[in-house]
Amino acid sequence: MKANGVPRPIVPEPHGNPEIDVVFPVLHGTFGEDGTMQGLLELADLPYVGPGVLASSVAMDKEVFKRMMRERGLPVVESVTLPGNSARRKDRNRRAPVPHVREAREFRLFRRHFESEECGRARERSR
Repeated sequence: MKANGVPRPIVPEPHGNPEIDVVFPVLHGTFGEDGTMQGLLELADLPYVGPGVLASSVAMDKEVFKRMMRERGLPVVESVTLPGNSARRKDRNRRAPVPHVREAREFRLFRRHFESEECGRARERSR
């Protein structure tokens, strides 16, 4: 958006952006897919394409999404979500074991940090 040839932010109030017909949010990750941008667009009363605030925020929270799918009777792969501070524990001791994960019957584990796109396969059991 430009006002007098100068880019300007979206005004988060109804009718504050008369020059915008529709928004195509092409964003990825936090603040792009988590419902934040959709919420801004709704406050500004701007039409946009794609999912709304709730769908976006639920999809970004993998634990909540899986819980909702299970409640709807859809098959969901077994998973374990660690408490938020467990992720920080690796800074102190990278190989700190997580008891209920170590006791898994089959060792086909993948990990994904909830705040990033980083994921990978766990290759071996730590002792």
